Amino acid sequence: MKRRLGAALCPKLTLTPSIEVAGARWTTITNGNWYYRTGAYCLTNFNVDYQPGDNIKFSAGVRNAFDDYYVLADGYPSPGRTFYLASKVNF
Repeated sequence: MKRRLGAALCPKLTLTPSIEVAGARWTTITNGNWYYRTGAYCLTNFNVDYQPGDNIKFSAGVRNAFDDYYVLADGYPSPGRTFYLASKVNF
């Protein structure tokens, strides 16, 4: 049996919180001479979907809601808090 978190509020509305967790990892500096460990991080994300009909869906959300700083590779810091809007129409 599948249940949606937003089902009690409105059958066409879905609320989806998510958490991404990653431990520290090894990376090399850009010239490749030595390695170091990047820090672990935990990101909190939230998405809202509204589907008024079978063929259309609107989405909005936030990624990295608490604006945590994290690095996956040397010289490439990941973006801070980001917001997005999307729509999908099926023909």
